[in-house]
Amino acid sequence: MDGTEKLDSIVINCLNPRCFKAIDVFKLPVHFHANAKAWMTGGIFANWLKAFNLKMSGRKALLLLDNATSHVDLDAGIIRNFKLKYNAQFVQWLLDMVTAGTEDKNLDVLSTIRLVVKSWAEVRSETTRHCWIHTGIVSGVMSAVLRRQDVPVRLNDLLFLANLINKLFLSNGMDADDYLECDNNLKEWEPDSDATATSEPFSRDDDSDEYPIFTHRDALNAAIQLSTYLFGHKINIAHKICNGAP
Repeated sequence: MDGTEKLDSIVINCLNPRCFKAIDVFKLPVHFHANAKAWMTGGIFANWLKAFNLKMSGRKALLLLDNATSHVDLDAGIIRNFKLKYNAQFVQWLLDMVTAGTEDKNLDVLSTIRLVVKSWAEVRSETTRHCWIHTGIVSGVMSAVLRRQDVPVRLNDLLFLANLINKLFLSNGMDADDYLECDNNLKEWEPDSDATATSEPFSRDDDSDEYPIFTHRDALNAAIQLSTYLFGHKINIAHKICNGAP
C-alpha cells in the first residue's frame, strides 16, 4: 500500500516468440504467457494467483479485484504513470533507430519486456500512495500514515514525452495525452475467454528473428566494447540516468 513492494508484471503475447528459443522464459523478470488473442484468461490468472499465494506465504494480503474504477488504485493513476514511463522509452528507442538509420523499427518482444520492467521499476512509491488515498479506500489513521510518508515530487513525465514526440517530426503526430489514451479501448479479456484464447506458452512461434545464444565470454567482450565506446565518446551513462534520460 505504501508503494515499497511491487509484484512482477504479467506479459501476454499473441504467439511464443521465436527469439525466446535462446531464452529461459522462467528466468525473465516478468510472468510471460502466450495465447492466440493475447488475452488475460482464467487459467493465466489462476496460475498467477497460486504464485502470489506462495510469495505471500505467512503474510496476510487483501486483493481488490472488482471492476469499479473508483475503487481500484491502478486506475487512479498507476497505469497512466507506467504508460508515461513506457511510452517515453519507446519513443526514445524510435529516435535512436532513426538516428542510427535502422530500417526495421519494430520492437521485438524481448526488447518490449525490457522496457516494461524498467518502466514498472520507475513508478514511484509516492504515486502508489497518492492513488490509494485518492480512491478513498483507506481513511483515518492509515490515510494519515500514507500522507506523512508522502514527499512532493515534481513530475514532468508528460512534458518529457511530448518533447520526445516532437523530435520525431511527424506530420500527423498525436499529442502526448492522446498517445497515452490511444489503446484504452483495446480488448484485454472476456468473461469466457478461456475457450477461445487457450494459453499456449511454448507451442507456437511468431516470425521475429531468433536471438543467438551468447556465452559469458561473448557478453564480457560486448561489455568491454561498449565501455570503450562510451569512454571514447565521453558518454556518462550515470549522469544521463541521474538527469532523467532514458
